Amino acid sequence: MYGLRDPIFTKYKDLNERINHPPPQISPSIWMEMVQKWTDPNWVEMSDKNEENREKSELAATGGSAPLPVGQGNDEFDDESDEETADETAAA
Repeated sequence: MYGLRDPIFTKYKDLNERINHPPPQISPSIWMEMVQKWTDPNWVEMSDKNEENREKSELAATGGSAPLPVGQGNDEFDDESDEETADETAAA
């Protein structure tokens, strides 16, 4: 969404100007809802807090949207339970 919002919000500072200049791929009614959400004081406050938190982070998220396999990096799973799972999978 940042790619949609930033060029319009940078170019137009007035709320009505922002609403009246939607990107071509977004319908005007949807764009108006998006602009209203992005300018809502509660949303702006939450966005600012999230930005501060991202700046404080020393770690980069590299996992993407792919889920980790169950038990990976978890000490409660031992080699024996992994072998049982492998045997069950092979038998199926």
